[in-house]
Amino acid sequence: MSNITGNPLRSYRPGDWTGDSLDNLYNYGGTGSANQLISGIMVSNGQASFRVNCTATLGGQPFPLKGLVMADAESINSGAEYVQATADGRWFAVEMQKNVGAGPYYAVKSTQSDGRQTIRFGPGNDNNTAAVTFLAFNNPSSNVSMDFDIVGGGNTAIAIGLLAPYADFGDAVEEYGDVMHMVADLQFQSDNIPANGSQIDLNTSSYQAGGLMPPNTDYLGTRGPNTEQQSRYSPDASGESGGEEMPGRKITPSLCSRPASS
Repeated sequence: MSNITGNPLRSYRPGDWTGDSLDNLYNYGGTGSANQLISGIMVSNGQASFRVNCTATLGGQPFPLKGLVMADAESINSGAEYVQATADGRWFAVEMQKNVGAGPYYAVKSTQSDGRQTIRFGPGNDNNTAAVTFLAFNNPSSNVSMDFDIVGGGNTAIAIGLLAPYADFGDAVEEYGDVMHMVADLQFQSDNIPANGSQIDLNTSSYQAGGLMPPNTDYLGTRGPNTEQQSRYSPDASGESGGEEMPGRKITPSLCSRPASS
């Protein structure tokens, strides 16, 4: 982390405030005070900006990072609070914890003078709403950097992370071992938030977030490979249907986090 300005940064456990909702989407041990996943970076009563630099390797070799995760980790109020992220890529809101009727929860995208794209969540309603966004880097690299801004009237927190390697495992017999290939392509469904447009209220029954889709090139069959976290052993290689499974499955982001201590 570098280029830190503004108020001090602290770690935060989503669920410590009753209006939080990221703990309902991602948690260890349960929601609310039972959540043990400390995934938030928090600022109190003010503003903070910082840059995150990441270097990735796989098997000791540089590995190009495909994407980034950013989420509202606390509860944005209806005033001046917001969280935002800027990077060289395209942002897609992929998940939304809604509380329809509690008030608007806004998002807006903008393009900076250097070509990077910014997404901002807020103002919100301070009442069990939150959004998660994925970034697809324009130029995947083993060395990437992203800029973040947090503005809070009280406590406001952001959760960040990287998209875990996207892999398709096999379904051969167990004796064959764990075989997989990396899926190099990221395809996204539209999140219905136009770039350089007006802010959009995500906390409505009609709003539909985007999501990850299977690749649309370089595969055999009628649909791109789906992904999983482990092999699905089967005696007749039918345990995992590869490119024939339903498209559009989202993958779980790897949030930068640590378990809470007792």
